[in-house]
Amino acid sequence: MEVSHVTRCCCNFCKEFKEFVTRGSVLDLAIGIVIGTAFTNVVQSFVDDIITPPLGLLLGGVDFANLTIKMKNFVYTNQPSVVIRYGKFIQSCLTLFIIAMALFCIIKAVNQLYKIAAKKKEKKKTDANTEITEEVKVLREIRDLLAGKSSMALTHVQV
Repeated sequence: MEVSHVTRCCCNFCKEFKEFVTRGSVLDLAIGIVIGTAFTNVVQSFVDDIITPPLGLLLGGVDFANLTIKMKNFVYTNQPSVVIRYGKFIQSCLTLFIIAMALFCIIKAVNQLYKIAAKKKEKKKTDANTEITEEVKVLREIRDLLAGKSSMALTHVQV
């Protein structure tokens, strides 16, 4: 009895997990993470290999990767000194800035697409309302014509 209960629970868990994984949102998230990682690597290389070398050249031939501050270890004199690598920190800040700007541009473009889609949807709705009102106008004209013929027929009968 115990084994069948555990087997049933395990099968239910596997079924739920399969449904969770095969949902579109999880797959979209996984694809987004992979693309985001690749984009981060490209931007990191762009900053490290293309932007900071000329910037360092303009600043007097400074290599950002090697910008450090060495602090002498006063507590443990037999240990090596502590090194603060602020050049790598500057490169990371540039990478963050470029990624943030790229994401801003992407989000701005997506928002524009949403606005365009909303305008099209609103125009479609307005056009549908216009068609209905034109349909109503035609029906009213027909009604008026029929009403006019009916009143003419009544005036001819009375005379």
